[in-house]
Amino acid sequence: MSNICKTVTLRTRKIKKGTQLSFYLDYYPGYRDESTMKATIKREQCQTRLNIAEREWVRPKVKVQRHESLGIYIFAKPKNQRERDYNERMTEKVTIKQEQCQTRLSIAERE
Repeated sequence: MSNICKTVTLRTRKIKKGTQLSFYLDYYPGYRDESTMKATIKREQCQTRLNIAEREWVRPKVKVQRHESLGIYIFAKPKNQRERDYNERMTEKVTIKQEQCQTRLSIAERE
């Protein structure tokens, strides 16, 4: 499966009882990273197994990667100027990461 991702969207989700937000990238329609072969498969499908009834080998289905956590957190409701400045700096960082990811996927798609 090749890189077929068309859009990369920056999203947030609530963590720590809603006091902080975590940034993550949402890939649509998803992709499989060919360099690291990073993909998710179910634990029971980890190995190729023999289908006894049909006497053939069944390969596990590999799901494409849809989300990537960035490990960057901001305050959900900043209380002072310092927290607002922090949120602004972190938001700038994640938009740069989003653009880099979009560029990396578009270059890989052309190859």
